[in-house]
Amino acid sequence: MSAVRSGLFSLGGGLFKVLVGLIGLYAFGRLISPGDHGVYIYILAIHAIVLPFLEFGLLPAYLKIEKVDKETNSVFFTLNVTIGILLTLTVIAIAPLLAWHKQNPMLLWYIITYSSLVLIISLGNQPSSQLIKQKRFKEIAFIDSFASAIALVVGIALALLGWAVWALLFRFIIDVTIKLGLQCYRVKPQYHWVDKKTIMKYRNSLVFGAGIAFSRIITGITSATDKFLFEEFFGSKGSSTEGFAELGHYGKAADATAKADLIRNSLTTPALSYLTAIGLENSRKYYFDLTQIFFFMTALPILYFAVYGDLFTLILMGDQWETAALYSRFFAFYGAGLTMRGLVNIFHINEFKSKRLYRLNLFFFVILYTSLAAAFFVYNLGPLQFVKLFSFFTFGFWLVILIYSLFSFTGEKRASLRSMFNMLSISTVFILLGLYLRNYFHFEDSLEIVEAIIVGIISLAGAIGMYFIIDNKSFLRQFHLAYSRIKKTPS
Repeated sequence: MSAVRSGLFSLGGGLFKVLVGLIGLYAFGRLISPGDHGVYIYILAIHAIVLPFLEFGLLPAYLKIEKVDKETNSVFFTLNVTIGILLTLTVIAIAPLLAWHKQNPMLLWYIITYSSLVLIISLGNQPSSQLIKQKRFKEIAFIDSFASAIALVVGIALALLGWAVWALLFRFIIDVTIKLGLQCYRVKPQYHWVDKKTIMKYRNSLVFGAGIAFSRIITGITSATDKFLFEEFFGSKGSSTEGFAELGHYGKAADATAKADLIRNSLTTPALSYLTAIGLENSRKYYFDLTQIFFFMTALPILYFAVYGDLFTLILMGDQWETAALYSRFFAFYGAGLTMRGLVNIFHINEFKSKRLYRLNLFFFVILYTSLAAAFFVYNLGPLQFVKLFSFFTFGFWLVILIYSLFSFTGEKRASLRSMFNMLSISTVFILLGLYLRNYFHFEDSLEIVEAIIVGIISLAGAIGMYFIIDNKSFLRQFHLAYSRIKKTPS
């Protein structure tokens, strides 16, 4: 399967998941309170820390092995399940401590229920890796879409029955369980448990994966720490879920912008897979093309929330989410920053620079949360200021690191700076023109979705027109050139 077809199937699956996610926001936003959402987001923060430990770089380690057989698959299955069992027991062990800290007895049972999800994911990691290795992205897209749709229906049904947090939690568990069943059906795995001696045959690949894992662990901790800090700074303790309401607004605002980031996630695996397939030297000429495609297909749609995020969130989730609506406009920059970070991860993995990627993520973690903690204690930081600092810092940091990475790996300083200038200029014109049109058409009291989309397209057209004037080249010609280059990539 060609790179373009793989990307299109993954993109289609990503778009479908965005649609399912938006339906979920619409339904759950009206059926479940901000406090109950806050409890679930607290559990998702735990999951963000657990997940990179659960994967521990085994997927990239597996993909880097040229020829795999039954023994290889059994080795990685053994490692995945062993790690899953250990992490499941760890989550169960810390559940009483977290429930005691938050003075919420029900939190204990929520976390213990979540622990079963950890084991289910570990069972499905190797079948999923085999599908990726075989570049069966059409099947992956179908499995993900089908599982997310069924889980959404069940989750909404449980929410209508008043299950609140349980509805959200079981939706997650059902989604992962269906994926596991379908992946096993398609792969028809024949695994057996292996000993340490067999595992050590793959030491070099595992060391490579572990290097990437440390970076992803820092990334997972980074994506969870803001939620723990926000809850500690601005939440309250007690048996009622209302103490988590502020976290609910914060998390759902981030979630609304993260739906568009699902497109980036869907493109990341095929991009990395094909960069690996064509070899390091040949793959470098695609770095600027990938940057352009990821920017226009993920970062710009996310920045749409900087203009209409508040109105869009209220229309989508209901009037009880006014605080989340305010936060969502600033989280647009956080979401765009995630796109930049995703590209940095792809390039560093392809270049075998796992240690440098780890140091970058660690540096980002330390400087970000040191700044947030200092601002809270020294300047009495409020919730909105917390969101602004967190979002703008993430966007600025990863944009600079992306340009540095492009220059470092390609050696083309001028092209790297030009790429940064193009992204900043287009983003600025897009946002400013969108804000002007919003004010001109007086979209403050009511906004139709169709009108919002039309104005967004007009804003984007204006940004591209400005880019045409600055760059003196046709954007469509450049985008077609990038598409053509990727299309010629061998399978």
